[in-house]
Amino acid sequence: MNVKFLQTIFLIFLLHGCELTDKFQPDDFDPKKIQKVVFKKEKISPRGKKNYRLNDKYYRVDKYRDDFHQRGLASWYVGNHSDSVTAINEVYDPHLLTAAHKTLPLPCYVKVTNLNNGRSIIVRVNDRGPFVSNRILDVSYAAAYKLGMLKKGLTHVQIDTLNHGEEINIPMTSIKYGPFKSLKVKNNLNKHFKNKTSLITDSDNDQYFLVIGPFDSQIKLDRARAYLRNLNDKHAKLRTIRSTNVKKVA
Repeated sequence: MNVKFLQTIFLIFLLHGCELTDKFQPDDFDPKKIQKVVFKKEKISPRGKKNYRLNDKYYRVDKYRDDFHQRGLASWYVGNHSDSVTAINEVYDPHLLTAAHKTLPLPCYVKVTNLNNGRSIIVRVNDRGPFVSNRILDVSYAAAYKLGMLKKGLTHVQIDTLNHGEEINIPMTSIKYGPFKSLKVKNNLNKHFKNKTSLITDSDNDQYFLVIGPFDSQIKLDRARAYLRNLNDKHAKLRTIRSTNVKKVA
């Protein structure tokens, strides 16, 4: 490995906080040792479902692993020392395709797509992090290599969890959200929920309501409600609507 690349790695470490251990160095990395992840329907670890507090911030861990989608910045890490362990007490190995997430139940399996170059891989999420406000995922050194993000250090990614078989069926249910006055809200929500929305107009008050769904899964319903609550619109409220005459949300 040439000196220029090592200098680049060191610069990434300084600028982005990606961690190099006291033992592991780039020259120790052998791409031939990377093993493809085999998806297993593992149980959630007792350590992996506990809410926690770190640096005076409280993190509420999600109940479900299915139907989770997120976009944002990802970084890479290799632990703090040679015998680093993850949040569920597994030894960290920079040659394994693993990752860290703040709130997903552990372990879980996630498809990660590098939005800058189109590369995608499956990783096993078994750790907590990254604890930087503008990042959503820390990937292992091997995963960063596969995603083509070692030199850059940070990259925009799409996260999609694999189906862990936790589907909880419910009667057909939709969410009525509103009121709001700007059609920009409607357009943004329609894009997020993949056109599974219907607009209701209150012409007398120049306000709009949106019906989102239907859902036949408790997981998808909970995720949708959490997303809408996080919009922090003080005037808009959520109301659950049961229906037997609506199409199933894909």
